[in-house]
Amino acid sequence: MSGEAARELADWVTARVTDTGFNEDEGPAPDGPVRISVADKAAVHRWLAAQGHDV
Repeated sequence: MSGEAARELADWVTARVTDTGFNEDEGPAPDGPVRISVADKAAVHRWLAAQGHDV
Protein backbone atom coordinates (compact mmCIF):
# COMPACT_ATOMS: atom_id res chain seq x y z
CA MET A 1 0.00 0.00 0.00
CA SER A 2 1.35 3.39 -0.91
CA GLY A 3 1.86 6.07 1.71
CA GLU A 4 -0.89 8.14 0.14
CA ALA A 5 -3.34 5.22 0.25
CA ALA A 6 -2.47 4.59 3.90
CA ARG A 7 -3.16 8.24 4.77
CA GLU A 8 -6.46 8.13 2.88
CA LEU A 9 -7.51 4.96 4.73
CA ALA A 10 -6.55 6.49 8.08
CA ASP A 11 -8.51 9.65 7.27
CA TRP A 12 -11.50 7.64 6.02
CA VAL A 13 -11.77 5.46 9.12
CA THR A 14 -11.31 8.49 11.39
CA ALA A 15 -14.10 10.37 9.61
CA ARG A 16 -16.44 7.36 9.85
CA VAL A 17 -16.43 6.95 13.63
CA THR A 18 -20.19 7.47 13.77
CA ASP A 19 -23.35 5.52 14.47
CA THR A 20 -23.93 4.81 10.78
CA GLY A 21 -20.56 5.05 9.09
CA PHE A 22 -22.22 5.54 5.70
CA ASN A 23 -24.06 8.34 3.99
CA GLU A 24 -26.36 8.61 0.96
CA ASP A 25 -23.41 9.11 -1.39
CA GLU A 26 -21.79 5.83 -0.35
CA GLY A 27 -24.48 3.52 -1.63
CA PRO A 28 -27.18 1.34 -0.16
CA ALA A 29 -27.19 0.24 3.44
CA PRO A 30 -24.89 -2.77 3.93
CA ASP A 31 -26.30 -6.06 5.23
CA GLY A 32 -23.99 -6.21 8.25
CA PRO A 33 -23.18 -3.88 11.11
CA VAL A 34 -22.18 -0.42 9.97
CA ARG A 35 -20.91 1.13 13.15
CA ILE A 36 -17.23 2.01 13.09
CA SER A 37 -16.12 2.40 16.68
CA VAL A 38 -13.17 4.23 18.16
CA ALA A 39 -11.64 0.78 18.78
CA ASP A 40 -12.04 -0.06 15.06
CA LYS A 41 -10.28 3.18 14.16
CA ALA A 42 -7.47 2.42 16.57
CA ALA A 43 -7.10 -1.09 15.13
CA VAL A 44 -6.77 0.27 11.59
CA HIS A 45 -4.23 2.85 12.73
CA ARG A 46 -2.23 0.15 14.58
CA TRP A 47 -2.29 -2.09 11.49
CA LEU A 48 -1.10 0.75 9.27
CA ALA A 49 1.70 1.55 11.74
CA ALA A 50 2.71 -2.15 11.80
CA GLN A 51 2.96 -1.99 8.01
CA GLY A 52 5.45 0.87 8.38
CA HIS A 53 3.12 3.78 7.67
CA ASP A 54 3.28 6.99 9.70
CA VAL A 55 -0.38 7.83 10.27
